[in-house]
Amino acid sequence: MSKTNNLHYLNFPTLEEAEKVAESFKVLQTEIKGEVSFFYLDEDSIDNRVLLRKLMNTNEKEHFVLVSKNKEVSFLAWKANVLAFLHYKNKDINIGLLDFKNRLKKYPLGNTEVEEKLKINFKGGFDLVLINAICFCVGSGNYTYIYLEDGTRKCISYPLNVLEKRLIEVGFLKRIGKSFIVNMNRVKKVQSQHLVFKGTKEIELKLGEIYIKRVKQNLLWY
Repeated sequence: MSKTNNLHYLNFPTLEEAEKVAESFKVLQTEIKGEVSFFYLDEDSIDNRVLLRKLMNTNEKEHFVLVSKNKEVSFLAWKANVLAFLHYKNKDINIGLLDFKNRLKKYPLGNTEVEEKLKINFKGGFDLVLINAICFCVGSGNYTYIYLEDGTRKCISYPLNVLEKRLIEVGFLKRIGKSFIVNMNRVKKVQSQHLVFKGTKEIELKLGEIYIKRVKQNLLWY
């Protein structure tokens, strides 16, 4: 791994290539607020998708830029919703650098990002719940139970499909069946027929085989 302050260069074939890219992007250090990892992949494979998922789940506060000489990796970058894709053609990164600088001008990275919240009404008031704190939701008739990363559970008095419509633009929350919505960014591990979620408390959800398969597909962006 190569690193220049807040910019990290991971998984490059050689240290020389990592340092070459790092030298080109050094000029952006003062423009970028926050941590950015430039992650090299030679191809879009299952093993590389697993590696990327683990990296993204381990470093939640970082932004990721996929770098590759293989243009097909750009599809994975789009599916994984990373910050950007850089085509590293013939060891020439200047074109990608220009594209990335233009992107930062339009969509600058701030020190903090606005955290989206879900309003949950109850008699006499309401709660505001951080959407990224949701581990999973379970529908039960006209009610939906929301399980949060701190181990608490909230109940809302409308069915799961109504909640799904409210959260339709949240890419990491996936409907995996009639009764479940799962936060893919909080899945720590999949073991047998259980999902284990990360948070201040470790939370588990038992699912059938077909649902486990759907979760795995979503985790690897298939």
